[in-house]
Amino acid sequence: MLPRGARWVVFGAEPNTIVALRGDFAHRDFWLIDLKTGAARQLTRFASDFDIRDFDLSADKSEVLFDRVEETSTVTLVDRTG
Repeated sequence: MLPRGARWVVFGAEPNTIVALRGDFAHRDFWLIDLKTGAARQLTRFASDFDIRDFDLSADKSEVLFDRVEETSTVTLVDRTG
C-alpha cells in the first residue's frame, strides 16, 4: 500500500538500476537495485524513528532528495523576495 502521490522507485544514475525505498511500513532505507542481476545494495541505515514519505534524485542523479516526517517539527518560511 502506497500513500497517494508516493513514488518509492526512481531510475538510478547507472543503466538498468533503480533507487528504491525498502523496508517495513514504519521504517525504510534507500537501496540501489540492478535490474539485470537483481543485486541490491543498501545505501542508507537510518535510525528506526527516521520516517521518509517520498523522494527523488537530483537532476544529475548524484543526490537523493527526500522529505522526512517528525512528530515534533518546525516549519520555516524563507522569503527571498527582497
